[in-house]
Amino acid sequence: MVSIRDYAKMNNVSYEAIRQQVKRYEDELNGHIIKQNRTQFLDDVAVDILDQHRKENPEGTKYQCVKDTGLSKNTVKKWWNN
Repeated sequence: MVSIRDYAKMNNVSYEAIRQQVKRYEDELNGHIIKQNRTQFLDDVAVDILDQHRKENPEGTKYQCVKDTGLSKNTVKKWWNN
């Protein structure tokens, strides 16, 4: 079990990027996110699901990210290289 913050550090991305990814795939991750106090932990299945989605779009563009996630283009630009 790993926290969202630790998972973000392991993948060299921002906490916010992982939080948005968890929110986006909420249906698939249902039952695999454990909340303790204010911290969310991902079990091994959740980590595998998120890794799979990240591997499916390694060459994604900022435009695709905006289109697929519904995030604003300014948010995508801010977090793109984090």
